[in-house]
Amino acid sequence: MINNFFKKIFFLLIFPIVFLICQIKPLIHIKFCDLYTRRFGDFIDQVEGYLWHKKRDKSLSNCYIIFFWDFIISNKQLKKMTKRVMKVYPRFFFSGVYKALLFYKKYDHILYLDDLNFSPSLQLINMKTKPHLHFTQKELNKAKKIVNELGVPEEKDWICIHNRDSQYLEKTMPNDYPRNIGSWSYHNHRDFSVETLKESAEFFASKGLYVLRIGTHVREKLQSENKKVIDYANTKFRNDLMDVFLLSKCKFLLSGDAGVTVFPMVFNKPIFGLNISSTQIHDPRFCRYSLLIFKRLRNISTGKLLSIREILQSKFAYTTNAHTFKENGVEPVNNTSQEILLYSQEINKQINREKIENDEDLKIQKSFWSIYEKYVDKKKNNHIFPKISPSFLRNNLDLLN
Repeated sequence: MINNFFKKIFFLLIFPIVFLICQIKPLIHIKFCDLYTRRFGDFIDQVEGYLWHKKRDKSLSNCYIIFFWDFIISNKQLKKMTKRVMKVYPRFFFSGVYKALLFYKKYDHILYLDDLNFSPSLQLINMKTKPHLHFTQKELNKAKKIVNELGVPEEKDWICIHNRDSQYLEKTMPNDYPRNIGSWSYHNHRDFSVETLKESAEFFASKGLYVLRIGTHVREKLQSENKKVIDYANTKFRNDLMDVFLLSKCKFLLSGDAGVTVFPMVFNKPIFGLNISSTQIHDPRFCRYSLLIFKRLRNISTGKLLSIREILQSKFAYTTNAHTFKENGVEPVNNTSQEILLYSQEINKQINREKIENDEDLKIQKSFWSIYEKYVDKKKNNHIFPKISPSFLRNNLDLLN
C-alpha cells in the first residue's frame, strides 16, 4: 500500500509532462521505447529490426522515438555498436515518463518492438542486406590480433559452435524469470551437452577448419587434443568484443535454439541448427537455418518415440515450457553424437556445394512436411519449411507414422 501511494504521488507530479507530450502530438508524435538489452539475441533483433523497419514503415518514420537502456546490458560491445547507429538515452528519468504514460494509458506514445513483429520480419531480409551494426577499424585490428593469439592463423577460416545450457541465465539474471514460472528451468528442454559436439568439431577440424566453441558462463568444458578445436568460452580471451566479432566473421554457426544465432544471420552467415524442439519447428525463426535436426519426444512410461502426427495432436504440440513435457509424461531426446556427426558431414558437403540428398530423400522430406501441414494448427502455420537433414529423416522414418 505504501509503495502504491508513492507511485501515485510520483505519477501525479509527472502528469504535466505526460499532458505536454499528448498535446504536442499533432506537431510531433513522441514515443518511448524501453530497449530490451538483457538477452543477446533479443538485443540484436530489436536494434537491427527497428533500423530495417524504420525505412519502410511510415508509422515509425513519422514520429520521434526516445529509446532508453535496459537495466542489464548483455553485451557491452553491442551497446557501443548500437550507439553508432541510433540514439539511446540513459534509463534515469525517461523510464519514469514511460511508466507514467502506461499508468495514464497513453499507449499511442509507447513503442513495443515485439508487437511490431520485428524478429520474423528480420529473418526475411535479403541475405545480401548490409547490417547497420558495424565495427571500427580499431576494434577490427584488436579482434584480429586476439584471433591469432587464440591459435587461428591469419586468413584461415573458423566456424563457431554453441550449446545452450542454463548457466548464463542463472548467473546473469537469477531472479528475472517470469513470475508465474518460478525459475529459469522452463527453458531446460533447449539444453544439451557440449560433449555431443566433440566428434563433429574434430571432423570439421580434419577438413581444415578451425572450430571455436563460444558462450558466456558455460557449464562444461570442451576438451579435445586437436589444436584446431578451441574452447574459446573457457579461455582468458573471451570478452564482449570477441563474442560479437567471432560470430560475425565465422564461416558458419552450428548451434541449438539460442540467442547467439541472430548475430551471424544479421551478418549474412549460414546457421545450422541442432537439438531444436520438435514442438517449435513451425516457428518463423527457423527459416534462418540453412539445415536442421531436432529433438525427438519420448513417452516416459513406454519408451516409445512419438511421430510428428502424435506430437501435433497432443496437448503439448506447441509448448515452449519444459515443465509441460513432464506434466504430459514425455521427455525430449537430445541428438546423439553420431546423429550430429552425420549431420555435420552433410553440412560440410553443403558448404562445398555438393549434393546431400537423393531422390528418395526428397520424397521423405516431402512426406514429412505434407504430414506436418495436415496436422499443424492452421493459426500457427506460417508456411515455414526449414530443410531437415536427410540423414536424420532417413534414420527416423517412424516420424512419418
